[in-house]
Amino acid sequence: GCYPRAVLDGTIPNYSRHLKTPFLYSFVGAVENHPVRRSLVALSSNEGLVIDTSNGGSYCDDERVTRYSNSLRDSLFVLCPRGGGTSSFRLFEAMKAGRIPVIISDRWEPPSGLDWSKFSLQIREADVLRIPEVLSKLRPLACSMCAKSREAWEQWFSPDSYFHRVVQWCGDIRQHQVIPGGLRKIVMTPVIFHPEYFRSFLLSRIRERLKAFDQF
Repeated sequence: GCYPRAVLDGTIPNYSRHLKTPFLYSFVGAVENHPVRRSLVALSSNEGLVIDTSNGGSYCDDERVTRYSNSLRDSLFVLCPRGGGTSSFRLFEAMKAGRIPVIISDRWEPPSGLDWSKFSLQIREADVLRIPEVLSKLRPLACSMCAKSREAWEQWFSPDSYFHRVVQWCGDIRQHQVIPGGLRKIVMTPVIFHPEYFRSFLLSRIRERLKAFDQF
């Protein structure tokens, strides 16, 4: 489904009618939590805005929120690379803002029911450096795609529709599940040994514990 935080966040306006933007695409976020994000820093284009917020900088929370909201306003396409998980808050925030999400995640599974091809684009993690070229060719379709992105948000992920969609998706999962719930827990246990899980979750927990120990 979607992240509840993205549904309830009131700091992101609807920019779907604001189409004269200084940038073709943007990414404002931390790049340290997955290799594909670090690749974004290497993008070279005057039409793109890429800002790494890994170190936080000197911005207070309100300034960070404003900077991020402005990046959505100032670009037609929003790069949505995977992070610790295969999906991203940014994907749904882009839809909420009436912007075109560019999904960079090879293992991402789209919520069912939507025709994602009408308002989003999925790019392979290995093709990150081709992003400026690919998006330039899609510029003539940006106006229509922005409107369809916001429309999809309202129909599927807005506060008025999200709860019912989640119930529907949960029902679909239960109806079509192949492995019973109890057995699934056993089957899924090996996931903790997957490199992405180890790097994104276990190592981060270890760092937190070491940091807390140092402070003590």
